[in-house]
Amino acid sequence: MSGPPLILVAEDDSIIALGLELAIIDQGGVVLGPFASVRGALAALDLRMPHAAILDGELKDGIVTPVALRLLTSATPVIIHSGKMVPREILEEYPSVTTISKPASPKTVISRIFEIVHNRSSG
Repeated sequence: MSGPPLILVAEDDSIIALGLELAIIDQGGVVLGPFASVRGALAALDLRMPHAAILDGELKDGIVTPVALRLLTSATPVIIHSGKMVPREILEEYPSVTTISKPASPKTVISRIFEIVHNRSSG
């Protein structure tokens, strides 16, 4: 990977989304989003594939499964960051997907996603 990591954020809580966005920028990353809807996140993926993604389990227009599956099938690292649930279909097809339960500090989530991106680019 050349340049800073591009991290997609799909989160419908604006305060959590802002915290994640600022933490990504503080760590030298670039934010794709944040998106509050499945539709918005999928439209972004039509234009550009990120290096990794942080996804809430449920967005304003439904469960995040279509976004997660699109990323995971293209081998893009994903963290499901949810207070309610991790979609069953994702856990069944990708049991090793990283999950972080809410509440968690943005620093915790961002540290983990940057660790995953770094390990992937160096290994």
